[in-house]
Amino acid sequence: MKNKQFLNIILFHISWWIYFICAHSENILGVVANFILYSVLHFYFVSENKGRDFKMMLSFAISGYLIDFYIFENILFTLKHKTLTETFWLFGMWWGFVSCVPYSLEKIIKKPFLGLPLAALFGPLSYWAGEKIGVLKYSEPLLFYYSLHGLFWALLFFILYGLDKRNKI
Repeated sequence: MKNKQFLNIILFHISWWIYFICAHSENILGVVANFILYSVLHFYFVSENKGRDFKMMLSFAISGYLIDFYIFENILFTLKHKTLTETFWLFGMWWGFVSCVPYSLEKIIKKPFLGLPLAALFGPLSYWAGEKIGVLKYSEPLLFYYSLHGLFWALLFFILYGLDKRNKI
């Protein structure tokens, strides 16, 4: 299991950087290729329950994408590109993040006093990195919107914790 956890988080971080680089350079084929390669590697080498993982990844990736694209976009941040194909990288990042929940993030999900502040800090930090790369722009004042985004990530963690307690993930 430890090898799968390590492989899972490494694949996610490599994929994360590729998404940002491809989104910045407007390379939709790179985004799609990254999504396919990540999915194949995850389901072949990491996944222990392909059906559960697929349903969980699809439902949370769609939800996360829609929340980011339709609710947060223009409130917390502005995306560089606006069309579905141009923002598919955002769906891919959610897909990859959710794949980490039952594997690499399993121990953190089970410890809310550790996970809540980590989620509140590092969730928005990945978007801030996207701002530095040039694929989105946080609203001003940055500290206010970053904190608001952190609250969302803490809430998301709380939802994942609740689902884990009910053995839904």
